[in-house]
Amino acid sequence: SLELDTKGAFAVGAAIAPTSMGIAYNILKQGHLLNTPVGQLIIAAAILDDIIALILLSEIKALTKEDVSVSAFLVPIFAALGLLIGFGFLAIFVVPRIVHQIILPNLRPEIHQTVTLAMVFILVLALSPLAYYAGSSYLLGCFIAGMCFCTEHLVHNLWVKQTKQCARWLLRIFFASTIAFEIPVEHFGDPNVIRNAFLIFLCIVGKFITGFFAPGERCFFKFFVVAFAMSARGEFAFIVIVFAKEEGIINEDAVAATIL
Repeated sequence: SLELDTKGAFAVGAAIAPTSMGIAYNILKQGHLLNTPVGQLIIAAAILDDIIALILLSEIKALTKEDVSVSAFLVPIFAALGLLIGFGFLAIFVVPRIVHQIILPNLRPEIHQTVTLAMVFILVLALSPLAYYAGSSYLLGCFIAGMCFCTEHLVHNLWVKQTKQCARWLLRIFFASTIAFEIPVEHFGDPNVIRNAFLIFLCIVGKFITGFFAPGERCFFKFFVVAFAMSARGEFAFIVIVFAKEEGIINEDAVAATIL
């Protein structure tokens, strides 16, 4: 067994819960399934998974406090829901009008991209602390900032163009700091770690049941597309598991097993 207490078990569960939208997106795009009903369902579910994972991260933070109360668990949930609903409304009905009817028409066309990207970063800097002090995670603030420009194709094209090369190196640094530099390599060869990794993998296999929710007529192809896509573990899992390790909720062996 993993020999985890309640807090440790919750942390490991929160780490393996989210689905990797990045992996799912790339695979669906390469398979020409991204713009199909199945592909859109997977992306929507992966986004929802990430939102839930952000809330779970806040719950883990609540577990690190000396006096754990009911309010400590409820505040992150209601704060996340309030921010998502409020800024979701702004993203659909308010932000597009402000951008296209007030800001951009009064600026020269050649600086539209620069101004738009600046607005995204300003919103990130504003919403990150807002989400944190509201009782949720600062990462939720970053997510909401991007959501506010979800209807702007200019932002998507600009983001891909300006950050593609930088993002590759940032991802390498991210995985190096959360995997390579966190857990000694010899832990991954420990028989107990390998056994525990297999037990955790059995929990991940449980997500195969999502294949039954594939839209349209029932067929094995759609079932396995949804099942395997939703079973891909994401980058956010490493954030959760490393945070739990730093707070002393789980030990290095549990981290190694979860990563493996």
